[in-house]
Amino acid sequence: MWGGVGIAHTFIQLRLIDEYRLNIHPVMLGSGLSLFKDSNDKIKLKFLEAKTFSSGVVLLSYQTQNDI
Repeated sequence: MWGGVGIAHTFIQLRLIDEYRLNIHPVMLGSGLSLFKDSNDKIKLKFLEAKTFSSGVVLLSYQTQNDI
């Protein structure tokens, strides 16, 4: 899913995401919107893989676990 934090929050709350792919960029920002800010529920994740790119970006992939 490509989009803003608002649509991501809605999908997370409705438990419509079965896999998270998080790109970690080697940049420090002083502010911004948190992807998981309003989530009070625990969501178990299973690690799938990590990829490192020449730019320094790291892609982390996790699958959601429905047995909570």
